[in-house]
Amino acid sequence: MALQAQVISMTQNVTAGNLSTQLGTQKDLITNLTLTGNINGDDINTIRSMAKLSVLNMADVNIVEGGNFTIGGTTKSITNNQLPQCMLSNLVNLTSVTIPNSVISIGELAFNSCKGLTSITVPSNVTNIGDFAFAGCSGLTSITIPNSITSINYATFINCKGLTSITIPGSVTSIGKFAFENCEGLTSITIPGSVTSIGEGPFFGCTKLKEFIVSENNTTYSSLDGVLYSKNKNKLITYPDAKSNTSYFIPNSVTDIGDFAFDGCTILKDVTIPNSVTSISQNSFRDFIGLTSVTIPNSVTSIGYGGFWGCKGLTSITIPNSITDIGDFAFMGCTKLTSITVPNSVTSIGYLAFYDCSNLISVTIPNSITSIGYGGFWGCTGLASISIPNSVISIDDGALAYCSGLKEIYCKSLTPPNAPYSYTFNQIDSTTCKLYVPKGTAVTYKNAIGWNAFTNIIEEESTSISQTNANNIKFYTQQDAIVLSGANIGDVISVYTESGALLQSNKVTDDLVRINVPNNHIYLIRTGTTTLKVAL
Repeated sequence: MALQAQVISMTQNVTAGNLSTQLGTQKDLITNLTLTGNINGDDINTIRSMAKLSVLNMADVNIVEGGNFTIGGTTKSITNNQLPQCMLSNLVNLTSVTIPNSVISIGELAFNSCKGLTSITVPSNVTNIGDFAFAGCSGLTSITIPNSITSINYATFINCKGLTSITIPGSVTSIGKFAFENCEGLTSITIPGSVTSIGEGPFFGCTKLKEFIVSENNTTYSSLDGVLYSKNKNKLITYPDAKSNTSYFIPNSVTDIGDFAFDGCTILKDVTIPNSVTSISQNSFRDFIGLTSVTIPNSVTSIGYGGFWGCKGLTSITIPNSITDIGDFAFMGCTKLTSITVPNSVTSIGYLAFYDCSNLISVTIPNSITSIGYGGFWGCTGLASISIPNSVISIDDGALAYCSGLKEIYCKSLTPPNAPYSYTFNQIDSTTCKLYVPKGTAVTYKNAIGWNAFTNIIEEESTSISQTNANNIKFYTQQDAIVLSGANIGDVISVYTESGALLQSNKVTDDLVRINVPNNHIYLIRTGTTTLKVAL
């Protein structure tokens, strides 16, 4: 018969600095301790030395200045009514702690690596929880945060792998860097509409996270099953692009999505970015492998370094004209992305921006682009054709390297873009890939470094059908675009290659619809029962 550990409980009213004496010889045997009165640094040293202590109730304790306790040879300071830095850190036998009701602040690392803790309630007087306060509390399954807290700080709950759900109160305005990193058990989290900032990597490594609940305008909404529900489970909104019960709705109050914000959230499939967001920071959605589609609102001006790096499930993305910068590695490894339209607000394509987007079959590069960075389209093996506008003056090393499927390159510039690097066109079959250049420039291209590798340099003049009428629908062409008018609001316009492959679909939202496509191709345009052939 297995022996159960003996439980020895004691209640003690403490005179500051005297806990060790007051507990006497029982100190090293006590498992459950309830304290009242005042404790200082000396008493904290005593608590930390109690080898069998499992349950610590300090609800009616006052923490006061005086005495000292040390960790790793470092003396920690004591301030009235503040749970000091590292107070209970690494006390792995603790299973339950009641924080003093008088406490107004919890110091950094206060419960760091208290792996036995399963639950904790933060008193309503607490206004600040320090960095790493509950870091490594891997047994913690739940925590109650009071409305007095205004921010979740740096790595507060990092590596709390047992935490399954958490509700952040409406008083919180910011979620700090790495706040919930590697909370592997976290499946649900509630974020209030008061939050205006999501810091770097707060949900990095939250591999089971599948439900976000957002509270706005005094109503609680849930994104479970791709539907927003009110607190009483009334259906409010159905996400039009919901694929499963793995959507995330960002509050309209959020203005910045921080670095690594959703890095490693492998289950989430859909994300709605509100118009309040102005920037997608470094690696915000890196390795968000379940993400299948995303629309970036017009409020966003930049996509940071590695913004969607490794989003292997991403098949489509809409980049608005508000974007002025597509950062390095922005879409690197988005292996299911089939088409991309770079808006004319962007002036350069960053370092390895579309590296290894192996299923990319359509790319629209606008006249605003002046340079294509190192390895910009490296490994885009699905590309059969690409048009480089006359605005491009330089193509960096490896920009089109390993685009082994390229059969046509249309270069619009009268002066060959600078491409002096050995890897710019590496693994493109220069004997079969046709290089189309403006009339009268073939000799110039044949003498230009990089371009002179191509055997088939063909001069051509761009031709177009200037305007075509079908019922009330009109199409006309502009440089790098087809413009449609006369279609009904809500109609869908589909663009196909001459062979019938779908390139893009657009919903009519205005009197004029501009469709950006590469020059020197013939397209089939379909809306309703009308199909037209347009040469650009």
